[in-house]
Amino acid sequence: MAGRRARKASWPAPVRLWLLARSGGAHQLSFDTVAVRPGHAVTDAWVQRIAAHLRLPPPGAVVDMPPLPSPGAPAQRHATLAAAPPPDGDRDRDGAVALPPGIRAVLALLGSFLAVLEATQAFALLRALCTGTLYSRAWRGGPHAYHWDERPAAFLLQSAAGLGEVLIVGMLAWGCLRLAVGGRLR
Repeated sequence: MAGRRARKASWPAPVRLWLLARSGGAHQLSFDTVAVRPGHAVTDAWVQRIAAHLRLPPPGAVVDMPPLPSPGAPAQRHATLAAAPPPDGDRDRDGAVALPPGIRAVLALLGSFLAVLEATQAFALLRALCTGTLYSRAWRGGPHAYHWDERPAAFLLQSAAGLGEVLIVGMLAWGCLRLAVGGRLR
């Protein structure tokens, strides 16, 4: 067992450090491929620990790095941001995100359902205004009829509530259908 440990200690380090990008690309980290700013005690200690772990000599040459941009230089920052490609690739120039086809199909179905519901409510409200009788159904009760001749205040209140429902459901249906057809979410 002691002979096996002695042989392992004499082998070169089997471990190498790799930097994995989000795109899946790999980049091996070594003192030749990564520039480190020397001069700080913490940085020098970190470099010594990595060199000891990899069983490599620490780098002796000082690498000059470009200076960091100052926070008060907005022109450079905007030029850098404008030149950089978008991170995901699914955003266009306006910042809109392309919706996947499955979500567009669900939005189309939901928008169609809400449009049909809104149309039936709008026709019921129009018929009530023409005839003077509004039929409604309570959550826990049965159907109820409001007549203009008998109770005008209740008829107007229920008509206003129906009109609000038609407007809100109509806006939701329009938004769903607009997103489904356009395919872009801003």
